Amino acid sequence: MLRRAFVRLRGSVFQMPSSPVYPLTTTKKVYRKAFPPSACTWDDYCQMLVRLALFDTDSVFFYREGAPYFSRGNSPYLAYLDGASIVSNKCERAWPWINMVCHELRKYFLHVYGVAYLTPPGKFAVQPHSDCDDVLILQCKGRKEWEIFDSPAGQPYPGEEVGKDKPIEDLGEPLYHLTLEEGDLLLIPRGVIHRARALEEEGSLHITVTIPSSDSSYGMMIQRGVGSLLRDPESLPLNVDYFCRRSVHQGSLPFRVGVSEEIREALTAIRNKLSPEYLEARLRERVSRVNAQQEAACQACMAMPKPSGVISDSSLVRIAYDVKCVVERPNGERNYPAATFTRATDEKLEVRIRPVDVEILDSLTTAAPLAFVRVADLPCRDVFEKISVLSLLYDKGCIELDDSEKVDL
Repeated sequence: MLRRAFVRLRGSVFQMPSSPVYPLTTTKKVYRKAFPPSACTWDDYCQMLVRLALFDTDSVFFYREGAPYFSRGNSPYLAYLDGASIVSNKCERAWPWINMVCHELRKYFLHVYGVAYLTPPGKFAVQPHSDCDDVLILQCKGRKEWEIFDSPAGQPYPGEEVGKDKPIEDLGEPLYHLTLEEGDLLLIPRGVIHRARALEEEGSLHITVTIPSSDSSYGMMIQRGVGSLLRDPESLPLNVDYFCRRSVHQGSLPFRVGVSEEIREALTAIRNKLSPEYLEARLRERVSRVNAQQEAACQACMAMPKPSGVISDSSLVRIAYDVKCVVERPNGERNYPAATFTRATDEKLEVRIRPVDVEILDSLTTAAPLAFVRVADLPCRDVFEKISVLSLLYDKGCIELDDSEKVDL
């Protein structure tokens, strides 16, 4: 099924090589250059990040070294500069490319959604863990190291994953170690333990395309079918419906003979109604509803006005026309660099900066008067680090953004 999903057809989104890098019999399945890295741009990501946060605040959150992280004002830029990963849940709602990927994969799977992970250089978001879903890792920017471990849980249901509530005690040695490059795709089957870390030289952006396979399992289908019967008073005999709605309390235990007989009668009534046809009908209804809700959310999110003031690598920026910036190196009184921004009204803003910020501000202050500089041309190897610094300065009114022109990279 997964192999069929990646065969290149007209309108498909992935290129599936004739054979993977290693045998399909292993849990390690990586496909090199499965999609063009140009399909994912910093413009698209930065717009998605701002748009999604405006549409659903809870969808953007942060993790740092295995623990939740909270930044001042819920700022993704402050979080990233402090070493936290930015997680954008169900990002397909605000990212047309990921929405297209999910829509294409729904030809093969009942439901698909995307989660974007942007991780600073040398950092990781979460501890080693397993998921109750099959996931496809799309490496969009930078590189990331992955380790794949043995799976103790087979195909877990929700709540049976390991490593999420508490660390895994006996992790053992990884079965595989690999580095994903831009354009690579990695399949991590349901239940397989894994961990990842961005390389030291630059941050990493990947999309976890999630196929909720446990939620679509036959066991969960049967569980929801029973629940559907119990919530429909016309599906079961009146006496069975009345019995099922009664509460169990301490005085009910142990079950008396009469209660045990009523339980058996209820189970028989449920079993008689719970046919394959009934389960399939309920499953189709649920999948149709979930996918319709996803499409409606995508349309509503993308119908919002395009966020303004969003900085990406193609943006043009400059020191604000009425602001003078002075960068001060470390000295005997201060062991860190600082920058002072002074307006014509003598209003001052003094901020502590990092060595990489010195190079960025030097480039802006030495540019021709009132000339805009492309963000991609500013020094700093980690692109989103530049974007974060400039976005924070823009929010303070220290720099200006030329929204009238975009430069194609």
